[in-house]
Amino acid sequence: MEESSGKTTKKHPWFWSSAVASIVLRLVLIVYFPNTLNFSSRPEVSTPITSLRRLAEGYWLKQSSMSPYAGSMYHGSPLLLSILGPLTGDRYIND
Repeated sequence: MEESSGKTTKKHPWFWSSAVASIVLRLVLIVYFPNTLNFSSRPEVSTPITSLRRLAEGYWLKQSSMSPYAGSMYHGSPLLLSILGPLTGDRYIND
């Protein structure tokens, strides 16, 4: 049996450097471009399933005793609508 010598080997030294670099890059983008980083309106990253606007509208429809799935307005799961719907509030309804 081999005994461990107590030394820790670095298996992934690039992980921490890339994690720190990505955090720094995000902070730089947020500081220098605060108004242009509204990804919720970009069609490249916002799909009908991940759209917060559709989640807010689906929650509003559910609160108004209408089916959010009628008319294919909301495509997410009912559990997601029940849990995350109250967090949207009136944020996206009034746009």
